[in-house]
Amino acid sequence: MALIHRSSVRRARPARLRRSASAVLVMVGMFVGVPVATGTLAGASAACAPDAGYVVTPEGHWYAAMDSPVGEYNSSTQTSSLHYDFTTDHTRTSAWEESASVSAGWAIAKIEASTKYTVTSSVSSGKSVGTTFPVPAKDYGYVQPKVEYRSFDISYGHYSGSCAWVTTSDYGTFDAITAWPFFATCVGKSACTPKP
Repeated sequence: MALIHRSSVRRARPARLRRSASAVLVMVGMFVGVPVATGTLAGASAACAPDAGYVVTPEGHWYAAMDSPVGEYNSSTQTSSLHYDFTTDHTRTSAWEESASVSAGWAIAKIEASTKYTVTSSVSSGKSVGTTFPVPAKDYGYVQPKVEYRSFDISYGHYSGSCAWVTTSDYGTFDAITAWPFFATCVGKSACTPKP
């Protein structure tokens, strides 16, 4: 089944049916096999292809901490690359915001097929991670490991004969881990809060 970005879907008002002899001929042709003329519903359907599919819509992103920030002071007279080691003390999971009729694995597959993101299903506590961060002379450098979340609404629908998009199933919003490990950083003359 096709995967469609909602942002690319054109919504149009259904056209009014004309009460004419030609309209009657079209309807008869639909039921008894008479060839349908150009400009009928068949033409509209072809213009709207693909005519049905899943829609994956991005809804924003944010970050969740995996451990507390760690700071180091650069006492040298030049910029130095300081190393930071962490053992994560949180567990983060990709999941539906509310109970859904389909699994998290199903949602992850739809998101990966429709976007550029690779989704991590979960990150457990007790993971050892590290990074190196350049800190200017006589400054403090703070680092904090995080995961990046992105939210996606997933639905299914189809085009009507007039090219109006009709949503038939809205599965809800899925919060997906799209970056791990992600290191938030900051530099200052005193303690600072890593961003983002």
